[in-house]
Parts: sequence; C-alpha cells; structure tokens
Amino acid sequence: MRIFRIRKYFLAKNTKTYIFTADVIASKWQYALKAAKENRIRNWKWVDKFDFSLVQYNEFEYMHPVKEKDAQAPARPDQINWKWRTA
Repeated sequence: MRIFRIRKYFLAKNTKTYIFTADVIASKWQYALKAAKENRIRNWKWVDKFDFSLVQYNEFEYMHPVKEKDAQAPARPDQINWKWRTA
C-alpha cells in the first residue's frame, strides 16, 4: 500500500474558502480520491483559508504520492457500509 496526499476545498456560501489535506493509505491514487469524494476520510488537516464564495461546494484533487517518513498521520479510509437486502 502507498500513501497519497489529497486536497479538499470546502466552500460554504458567503463565507471563506477552506483548504484541507489528508494523507491516505491506498493501493492506487484513484481509490484514495474516490474515498475522499465518498466522505470516508477522517484525518483532514486544515491548511489555509482565502476569498469569499458565492456558491457552496466541495472540491477534491489528488496532489502527489508521499513517502512514509514525510506523511502526516496517514490513515486508511473508512470501510464501505454495505447493506444487503434479505428477502
């Protein structure tokens, strides 16, 4: 498993834009990004805030792989909660 850094932009309407990063343990960067979009990442670290926004949205982007010694509290994503229907 490798460690990937993901960036999150959180914009709430008429407030500042907040930037967070998280180091995610995954086999591929695509899986780490997908977990972030599915809100399964819990180790977000605040980086900065800037500008005001007129709309509300969350934006995620893959930044780069991280070496183990440079990672900041890497964590695996939460497991997917499968709910099976029984007949």
